[in-house]
Amino acid sequence: MKSFAVYAVILLSASLVSCANGQEGDFLVLNGPYLGQEPPRKTPEIFAPGVISTDSAHEFAITFAPNGKEILFTRRIEGVVGNRIYYMKCEDGIWESPRLSPFSDGNSELEPNFAPDGKTIFFNSWRPLPESAETGNEMNVWLVRHENGAWIISGVLGSPVSDLNPVFVTQTRDSTIYFTGNVNRGIYRAECESGEYRMWERLPDEINNRYWAGHPFIDPDERYILFDSNVDSLGTKNLFISFRTEPGKWSSSVNVNELLGFPNHTAMPHVTIDRRFLFFSSNGDIYWVSASFLEDLKEKQVYPE
Repeated sequence: MKSFAVYAVILLSASLVSCANGQEGDFLVLNGPYLGQEPPRKTPEIFAPGVISTDSAHEFAITFAPNGKEILFTRRIEGVVGNRIYYMKCEDGIWESPRLSPFSDGNSELEPNFAPDGKTIFFNSWRPLPESAETGNEMNVWLVRHENGAWIISGVLGSPVSDLNPVFVTQTRDSTIYFTGNVNRGIYRAECESGEYRMWERLPDEINNRYWAGHPFIDPDERYILFDSNVDSLGTKNLFISFRTEPGKWSSSVNVNELLGFPNHTAMPHVTIDRRFLFFSSNGDIYWVSASFLEDLKEKQVYPE
């Protein structure tokens, strides 16, 4: 199989616009962690209604930078072809209004995820490929780096990972990636070797025996994996969780929605780096909830009485 390669492309922007200059019209001034929203407890709540979760668009797939001061999410606006990635940043405690991501090029793109280092973002895009890229997929996973105040597109995930038509890539602290593979649909893992992803592995049946499993969020230390899966013939999704019991071994996945009474049709999980909150997408809005249940579930699943 061909080896993975990162293909250098172009410098996209020299700097970001400050929050002070970024306010638009009568945008409500928001300050503090998580846009100053009142933290939820055990009951999921819509996150930032009217700002991120709006009535006029379909929002999903949110990700927070590890420092909590940058947000990316996907928005689909009625009448606009395709999806777009939106961006918010906090400076001096004040959040700017949502705007197209600094690395947007006008093509349809979706499902960004920050890496644990806070400097790398994975996202899917239909933008034209660099001529040297060894991949033929119409939609590809791109990488963007934040360096010296600028956003730099650093390349695409090439073969063999690209052979699976990957989407929704999340990464561990040691650069291992987990992603949805749409060729033989399921969740896959690929380790980074000398800066390249040379081979992938399909996760075991404890995870992939669920129908249409995908959109994996991997804990940065690989302690657990959250993902969504269809639970009926209509495409309704629930969240599932599996805990790593030892290298290469996982506990049987359990339905988080059933255990905790989450909304029906729940997908695309993201847990903040401090493990305080779980975010997910449901019926065109983005929800959040306390993630304190994770440790309780681990004790029940990995160390049952």
